[in-house]
Amino acid sequence: MKYSTVSTKQAIETLAKTGAGLTASIIRDCNKSQVTIVECKGLYHMPRYPVVLSTDMIAADSFKITSFKDGFFLEHFRCDTKTGKARHWQPDAGVDLLYNEYTARLEWTRAVGLYTIHDLNQAIRKGDQKKVIQATEANCDRQFVELAAQVKAHNNVKLLLIAGPSSSGKTTFAKRLQVQLEAYGYKPFVLSVDGFYKAWQDITSEGPQKVDWEALDSLNLAQLNDVLLTLMAGKEADIPEYDMKTSMPADKSHWTKAKIDTSRGMIIMEGIHCLNPALTPAVPKEQKFKIAIAPIPALQLDGVHVLSGTTIRMLRRMVRDYLNRGRPVLATLRQWPSVVAGEVNNIYPHQHNADVVMNSEIAYEMCVYKVHVEPLLKTVSSNEKEFSEVQRLLETLEQFTALPTNIIPPQSLLREFVGGSWYYDYGGWYKGY
Repeated sequence: MKYSTVSTKQAIETLAKTGAGLTASIIRDCNKSQVTIVECKGLYHMPRYPVVLSTDMIAADSFKITSFKDGFFLEHFRCDTKTGKARHWQPDAGVDLLYNEYTARLEWTRAVGLYTIHDLNQAIRKGDQKKVIQATEANCDRQFVELAAQVKAHNNVKLLLIAGPSSSGKTTFAKRLQVQLEAYGYKPFVLSVDGFYKAWQDITSEGPQKVDWEALDSLNLAQLNDVLLTLMAGKEADIPEYDMKTSMPADKSHWTKAKIDTSRGMIIMEGIHCLNPALTPAVPKEQKFKIAIAPIPALQLDGVHVLSGTTIRMLRRMVRDYLNRGRPVLATLRQWPSVVAGEVNNIYPHQHNADVVMNSEIAYEMCVYKVHVEPLLKTVSSNEKEFSEVQRLLETLEQFTALPTNIIPPQSLLREFVGGSWYYDYGGWYKGY
């Protein structure tokens, strides 16, 4: 195999002749006169990540291929951030849930004509962007209706638990689910896990900067479970507030009181550990309904590559960090590995506990991020070690046709990241949307 630069015309012709017609049709949208390809025995591949040019470079025991559904499952080594040891990523029941949600999204994209990036771009260029947005938001609304109906079908549920990786849209999701449940006559109460952190002195003697805020042990689990049981019994509970500036629980004068209706009330709680049974051991299993949330796209970027949910979440975080906190995109990039480590340790091992999956991908969101993120990424110097990732993101965004922010409905999950949401108090320095 070898890397080559060829004319776009030649790439299209060769791909079309060798069974890669989908990729050929997609790169016709490319505005470049030349493209980089990897060639192997006359076959062309469009690389989006570095390609290993020889199988000799891959250790035979570093991966496993096992049968899965109508294809295969690739198990690979992943470094355990706690022990430093490499281990295989084993498939579990959570993989089935995610696979089922992916196939459902795949069927939807084909049904509405948004299966490939070419389909999406063509619709926008034809002036059908409102139809794209309406179809996408209607599909999202459908998920909320179905989720609320499932909750209603479980008569004993008193605690809804929501967990997902960073920038999955958990905050807006919890608020929208609350509204949907209210439409069924329920009286849900949203409880934040963030109020139950321990004082930093109760976690470590080395100072607040040494606290692992994503560790389960950083939470006052006894206090949390006591509040949950008090509320579920229909009694009034004191809801703590946490002062992140001092890394201490706020004075009790800042706490609030809450009480829920025992017949129609329920608690909605979202956080990184919400799928972990160790978070709420005092609450009976039959009274809990657990929801995993993440963007799970099925958009084909070419005949081989599907848009990555991790890429979507990274761009969401960049936009929100910049608009909400004025944070440079480079700072978000540098923090991302520690964010991923927290997800690997605290979310993915428990995703199989979920009762349902909420797919928070918004089909047109990359077109909106193109407007916001491209200028930010172009401020990163080529001397920075993160520059290769910046280039990957820019090359991905380059494929999308831009959409303005002002046509996004205020109830959209996307509004959590670009501002102007009905449900999310943006609170940032930039509120011009």
